[in-house]
Amino acid sequence: MSSSSGSQQLPPPIPNKQGEPEFQLKLSHEYMIFPGATPGQPKNQLSSVELIITNPTQDKHAIKVKCTSAELFRVHPPMGVMHYFAIYHTRCDATTTDTQSRYLWKGPLRFDGLKRLPVVFPSSAT
Repeated sequence: MSSSSGSQQLPPPIPNKQGEPEFQLKLSHEYMIFPGATPGQPKNQLSSVELIITNPTQDKHAIKVKCTSAELFRVHPPMGVMHYFAIYHTRCDATTTDTQSRYLWKGPLRFDGLKRLPVVFPSSAT
């Protein structure tokens, strides 16, 4: 599979581990592609990605987004290692607020669905 420009191979999707529940929410895309970010750029070079998460279920869900290294993604693109973002969701009470959802993730990680999105840094040369 190649990117839309055809110049770079995308990594394969990251499957859930055995026993992990399937992701029930909808994502706007299947990869975290950071346009304009390439290895070797200055550390202050910024690149952002908008990810839209939609809940098609009847239940309210709280979400948590994790990445393999917050420090790497704040400083510069990773090199030589496949990194990813993980989106977790869990059912919650209909009255749970955004502020309260933080406490749903305290203690042992309990979730109803998980999706890992590979990170891609397209080459700036086309």
